[in-house]
Amino acid sequence: TSVNYSTVDYTATVSSDYSPTSGILNFAVGGPLSQTISVPIVTDATVESNEIFFVQLSNCVGCTTGGSSSYITDPQGMGTITNDDGPPSITINDVTLSEGNFGTRNFTFDITRSSNTNDVSVVYMPADSTANTPMDFTAIPTTLYFAAGGPLTHTVAVPVVGDMTVEPDETFYVNLSNCEGCNISDLQGMSTITNDDSAPATHMSDTTANTGQSVYSGRPIHAEYVSSTSQLVGDIIDTITIKLKKSGSPTGTAEIGVFNTDLSVKKSFGTKDVSTLTTSYTDYTLSLTGQTYQIQSGDRIGIKYTGGDSSTNISIMRDTTAADPFDGTNSYHTYYDTTWRVYTSNDLYMILIQSSSGTADIVAPITTPSPSGGTYTSVQSVTLTANEAATIYYTTNGSTPTTTSTVYTTAIPITTTTMLKFFAKDNAGNSESVKTQVYTIDSTAPTTTALPLGGTYTTAKSITLTVNEAANIYYTTDGSTPTISSTIYTTQIQISTTTTLKFFAQDAAGNSESVQTQVYIISAGSPITHMSDTTANTGQSVYSGRPIHAEYVSATSQLIGDTIDTITIKLKKNGSPTGTAEIGIFNADLTVKQLFATKDVSTLTTSYTDYTFSSSGQTYQIQSGDRIGVKYTGGDSSTNISIMRDTDVADPFDGANSYHVYYQTSWSSFTANDLYMILVQSNP
Repeated sequence: TSVNYSTVDYTATVSSDYSPTSGILNFAVGGPLSQTISVPIVTDATVESNEIFFVQLSNCVGCTTGGSSSYITDPQGMGTITNDDGPPSITINDVTLSEGNFGTRNFTFDITRSSNTNDVSVVYMPADSTANTPMDFTAIPTTLYFAAGGPLTHTVAVPVVGDMTVEPDETFYVNLSNCEGCNISDLQGMSTITNDDSAPATHMSDTTANTGQSVYSGRPIHAEYVSSTSQLVGDIIDTITIKLKKSGSPTGTAEIGVFNTDLSVKKSFGTKDVSTLTTSYTDYTLSLTGQTYQIQSGDRIGIKYTGGDSSTNISIMRDTTAADPFDGTNSYHTYYDTTWRVYTSNDLYMILIQSSSGTADIVAPITTPSPSGGTYTSVQSVTLTANEAATIYYTTNGSTPTTTSTVYTTAIPITTTTMLKFFAKDNAGNSESVKTQVYTIDSTAPTTTALPLGGTYTTAKSITLTVNEAANIYYTTDGSTPTISSTIYTTQIQISTTTTLKFFAQDAAGNSESVQTQVYIISAGSPITHMSDTTANTGQSVYSGRPIHAEYVSATSQLIGDTIDTITIKLKKNGSPTGTAEIGIFNADLTVKQLFATKDVSTLTTSYTDYTFSSSGQTYQIQSGDRIGVKYTGGDSSTNISIMRDTDVADPFDGANSYHVYYQTSWSSFTANDLYMILVQSNP
């Protein structure tokens, strides 16, 4: 006995839930009464209902009872695929990080789901523990979405507020709630904010007060100089204390901080209105806010005041005890009048302190322009963005910017090609290297030239396309309008049959010229003669004083519209002329309208001879106003060339509609005469 079987979809579908299965079961005489059919099930992690498919029996052979015909008592078996998937679980990790000294620092948490088969959402909310919001961190409830098929983990950030306070480590939590399509298996992530601050450190404390010295416009800076061997090199400070007083009634502002050799401010710790100073020496402390400064070799730490004079000024206290200087001769008092003066046995009255354990900022800022330099077709508005609090200085004339250059405050308009240079200097005094961006504003479309031009030709042509600037040329040869998806021109285009060539160029800025069209007609028929005046009466010389002889085509000439590719004229030389004659079509201003060929005049015979000049497969359509003939600007009245004329007034070619003209100081016309000339279209 045999029977066919095959699987059939119901709520389960083939391939996505199970593999299609079919075949024939054979039961041998005396063999087993039962056989097993295996249907492979496709596993997944999707939460879904139980699904059903069937196994269908058919075509039973030898299934008979009591002589009855073949039959199947139960033709269908049902398979149930039970769901064994549950919703994904959600967890969050713990984070430990130092808080930093100022601004905010992001503490990042990983929220992870166990599978990505379904859309899932969960709410996370930072919560107080020993750390409190908003003093220590920012707490905003936020819903986080996981898309089906998306990543298993999303990272979320909680901003933590930096400070310079010495304090124990602190903690806060990020709680998970309101999970949609998931189970929360880890309800809470804990964050530990580790203290990174320590007690103040005093790096210099020279409080010996002997005698002061004035600070004013003639002696604007007094400072403690830090040599390369000073114990101060590498120390981190955030406060400077000096002893000051005023003399008379000075006005203006003094700056306290670190100064460069050129008197510029390297790092400002603060300013002081000098009118508010006392008239007796008093300690004044200036501090950085949320910053520190790392002392470097060559620093001058002190005060700058450019106002007043020798009687109205301010004074700074000094330690002039040579027996006990601070740090020997490695750090010492210096001031500037017309040059830097050095007193290696003296120091300023000065206290330098690191009030917290913050690390000095010695990293230069980074400035990013948007958009970057490049070639553009329109005016650009350039924004400069520093990656930290900083002042950006820039120039647009190609010069190198300094701290006296324009300060960036708003987008910079770029209306013409411009070299933009810029750098940023942060609040710690770190400067990045000068950056340069060149913006080319190009709104002019390129121009493409085809050589040879379209026309009627007797042979196949190789077309060269030339553009007047760097650009891509796009073209078609089937008459369709080209786009930037069309063929890019890279080598000569071969034209062997009548073809409509269309092309345009687009430059790097995106400027596109209008589509140009040139039609090339490749024709090879019997020659057509449009003019054949071979009456040879008398010649006339052609030379620098009379450089052009031509057949003039008036508005009523029978030649208008005729197509030609050869010109035959009768020439000879007189004497030993040198140089080149041009044969073709000329304009009223003596320029060449269409050149057919040139001729070395030294090779002409000394008796009149027919010379035929062809346009190398290109044709020309004659127009009203054309002057067809020869131009020679060399020689003189005795050494020259001559062209034959038909001066038979009884039988002129085309009456007075076409006639001989020449140029001397102006155009002269001879309506009863013609040139000896044959004009032919050799392959119409």
